[in-house]
Amino acid sequence: MNLRGNQWIAEWVEGLGRLTLLTKESIASLLTFKVAWRDLLYQTYFVGVKSQSVVLTTGAFTGMVLAARVGRVTPCAPRTPRKPPQSIWFRASVAHTE
Repeated sequence: MNLRGNQWIAEWVEGLGRLTLLTKESIASLLTFKVAWRDLLYQTYFVGVKSQSVVLTTGAFTGMVLAARVGRVTPCAPRTPRKPPQSIWFRASVAHTE
């Protein structure tokens, strides 16, 4: 085998080892109910407070698009009602009956 093939196999085995260690730690954590409070609080802070700017920006743009769409569909000033357009077939059938 060449050097590149050996490197690929070594990386694959290393990844498999990391996956095995992660599985072992996950199962041990589930069985002992041990909580890393410092990590839990940091992750809660990061998900809640640090992502606030993303949530506000997304909400602002969603609100702008919604306002533009609703303003286009329902204008402020009422319009006079229009007659619905009649098809050519309807007009032709009326002409034949008269």
